[in-house]
Amino acid sequence: MQPAPVEHHRFQSADPDEVSAFIRQIYADNRFAAHRAGARAISIAGQAWNGISICDVDYDIPFRFDSELARPNYLILSCTRGGARYSRGRLATDCAPGDVIPISSTGNSTCIAHDDGLAHLSVHVDAGQLNRFAAQWLGEPLDAPILFDLKPLRADVAAQWNLAAGCLRQMLLMAPVPEAAAQGIVEHMMKMLLEGQPHEHRQRFTNPHPADETLARSAIDLIRADPLRWKSITTLAHALGCATGMLEHAIRRHAGRTSAELLVEARLDRLHRALLSAGGAQGFVETLREHGFAISNRFLLAYERRFGEAPSSTWRRNPNRPLDATRVDAGTRDLCEASIDRYIDANLSRPIGVGDLAGLVGLSEYDTIEAFKAAFSRTPKQYLIERRLAHARAMLRDGSATILAIAMACGFGTQSHLTATMRMHFGETPGQIRKRGTGA
Repeated sequence: MQPAPVEHHRFQSADPDEVSAFIRQIYADNRFAAHRAGARAISIAGQAWNGISICDVDYDIPFRFDSELARPNYLILSCTRGGARYSRGRLATDCAPGDVIPISSTGNSTCIAHDDGLAHLSVHVDAGQLNRFAAQWLGEPLDAPILFDLKPLRADVAAQWNLAAGCLRQMLLMAPVPEAAAQGIVEHMMKMLLEGQPHEHRQRFTNPHPADETLARSAIDLIRADPLRWKSITTLAHALGCATGMLEHAIRRHAGRTSAELLVEARLDRLHRALLSAGGAQGFVETLREHGFAISNRFLLAYERRFGEAPSSTWRRNPNRPLDATRVDAGTRDLCEASIDRYIDANLSRPIGVGDLAGLVGLSEYDTIEAFKAAFSRTPKQYLIERRLAHARAMLRDGSATILAIAMACGFGTQSHLTATMRMHFGETPGQIRKRGTGA
């Protein structure tokens, strides 16, 4: 089966009709009306994959949004600037920075933004996918789509939601997307909503009856025997013919750990064996990806905690590894994000080339490019630009330096270069980012 493609959204317009048409394309039928005329643009940028999308949305003007029909998606928005009042029939709630609010797929939905507009991280979850997941978790069909209470998530649940959304976004920027891990996070996010936000079935999600212990043992045996077959607890429960929630509860009682923890442990064990014995043309990074892992500080820590050595050390003990991949794999081992970031940060204002980074990691320029692509799914140039942009955006939001000074400090050389690069990557100018960050 071909992996699900990632779609990249990038939209910017000051025309309300164009805004309405784009929202219809990615979310739902609607009526959109700006409350104040002007040339300030509305920007939407993000990714969509396998029934879920994550976008940064910035309305720099007050507006009204109405959607009266059943929508194909649930919208979960994390407010970052401004505010709005959302209503569904007689129910209403206010959205302020820091709030995370689920908007259900049914019922009339109205959003009236405050005078300073509204910016938020927007997560769309396919309604069919969420309701199928809920039915599988309960072990029986739903009599109606899940209808969440119209109010913000609790602060602790909101923090977990934003963390999970950030992790998923990083995965969607990888090429290829680590599908097993990404699908696991999607299901974790749906479960977070179903357990953490009031709705008519919530009690059954938070207090499920456990499955028979025999089923729990069977599930654990299946996970350990072939962890790559099971992307999540949902696929496992479906194969065993039981409710997801009941099986998860039984696994926790029997093993003292969640199914997700057991899946990661089993995949690590399988990866460890593969790194010791894999042969042919398959290299180090390809072996990691085959088992659903990518090089990251979190992965390296988990691997070393379980096996007492780095994965690259295990790989070097493999007598069957491709000899021509050794240099790149060794370089990949040394591509520690922290050390590279420290080097870039220390030299941020000056030009940094591939040769500089090659000298840092001890590889040829060609092997450095290949190692960066393997470790980070980016070329050294792309990685460097993203690091410079991250610093520039932080300085725009939190400091008072001029845009030209920030451009010079972050290595862009000119204000126009910084502006063009930010517009291409974020869909907005430095001035817009500064205004949004300060709430001006």
